[in-house]
Amino acid sequence: MRILIPTDFSDLSRYATVMADKFKKIQNAEIHFLHVVEWGDTERDSKGKLTVGEGEDSHFLEERLKMAKEQMNELIEQRKGDSFHIQFGPRTKTIVDYARDNLFDLVIMGTHSAHGLSKWLTGTETQHIARYSKVPVLSLMCDRSDLEIKDILIVHDFGKKPDTKIPLLKVLEKGFSANIHLLYVLTGSLDKDHLKEKMEHFSILNELESPRFHFHADRDVQTGITHFNQMNNMDLIIVGTEGRRGLGRLLKSSVAESLINNLYKPVITYHLD
Repeated sequence: MRILIPTDFSDLSRYATVMADKFKKIQNAEIHFLHVVEWGDTERDSKGKLTVGEGEDSHFLEERLKMAKEQMNELIEQRKGDSFHIQFGPRTKTIVDYARDNLFDLVIMGTHSAHGLSKWLTGTETQHIARYSKVPVLSLMCDRSDLEIKDILIVHDFGKKPDTKIPLLKVLEKGFSANIHLLYVLTGSLDKDHLKEKMEHFSILNELESPRFHFHADRDVQTGITHFNQMNNMDLIIVGTEGRRGLGRLLKSSVAESLINNLYKPVITYHLD
C-alpha cells in the first residue's frame, strides 16, 4: 500500500502521520510526505535556478523553498525510511494530480472543523481534495493515536452501485480484524429484501467475510449517518461519492463538509465510477 500525506508541518499533519503508522503496521505501507509550495507556473533555467512568471517575485519563492526544505529536513530526521517530496503549484490540484499520477492507494489528511483556523489544511481544502481525488482520502480532526479500529461503517448506494469494488475494504477488514458494517440510509419507501441482495452481492465482490447489514430510516443521508454513528459508535466511516458530478446521493457538497469537517471520526471518501 502506498500512502500520501500532504503536509504543512502542523499538528494536523502529525495526526495524519499517526493514522498512517497504523496502516503501516498491518500492510507494510510506503509512506510519502508531500509539501506543496503554492505558486503559479514555475520553471528552472539551465543552472537549475527557479524562474517565475511576469510580476512574480523569484526571491520570495526561493525563500519559501528554503524554509520548506528546512522543515522537510527536520521531518526526514524523524522519519527514517519514508519518502519526502516538495512540489510547486495550486495546492489542491497539485495534491490530487500527484496522488493520481504516482498511483497512491490512500491520501491521509488532518482537517480543522468547519470553522477552521488559517492553516492551509482547512476543512475546505480537505473537502476539495476529497471531492476531486480519484484516490480515496482519509480525513481526521484530532489525534487518534489511541484509536483501535474494530468497527468500520461503509455507507454506499448498494441499490445503484452493487458492483463497486473497493480494494481498501479487504485490507482494513483483514489487517485490523475489524467488524464491517454496511449501512443503507432509508429516506423513503424501499424494498429492504432487494437492497439486502445488493448488499450481499457487494460483500461477495469485495471478499468481505462476515459483514453486518443495517438499514436506518432518517430524513436525509447526512442525518442518517450521524445518527447511526451516535447510536453505534463506529471507529471509522467510509462513504462513496460521485465527485465532480454534484457528489451524488451519498455525498453532496454540504454532506461532505459536515462529515469531513464536523464528525469527530476518521472518514474515508472514495469515488464511485
